This record gives sequence, structure tokens and C-alpha cells, in this order.
Amino acid sequence: MVKHGVRQSLVNIWKRKALESMSEIFSGKAEAKASETEKLHAKIGSSWRDGFLPKVSRP
Repeated sequence: MVKHGVRQSLVNIWKRKALESMSEIFSGKAEAKASETEKLHAKIGSSWRDGFLPKVSRP
């Protein structure tokens, strides 16, 4: 049976992943991963901006 539009198998997957990563979340490793992700997003953004926008804005 689907309750609230979410299948039980999906809830079980979320629960398992949450339990597996719980120690990382509270040990500070998650913060390190988040800052690394932010750096990568910034690098992707600057690469896209520097590589794509100048070509588009040229007449």
C-alpha cells in the first residue's frame, strides 16, 4: 500500500541511507564534503561563465 504517495520501498532506502551516514553527519565529515561541493560548484560556474558567455556575447 502506498501511504502519502510514497512507496514503502523508497522509505526503506531513505532510512537505510540515513542510518549509514548518521555518524558522518555528526562527526563533521559532512561539513567537509559540503565545502568541497561548494568549491566544485564555484569552479563549474566560473568555467561555464568564462568559456561560454564570452562566445555568446560576441557580435
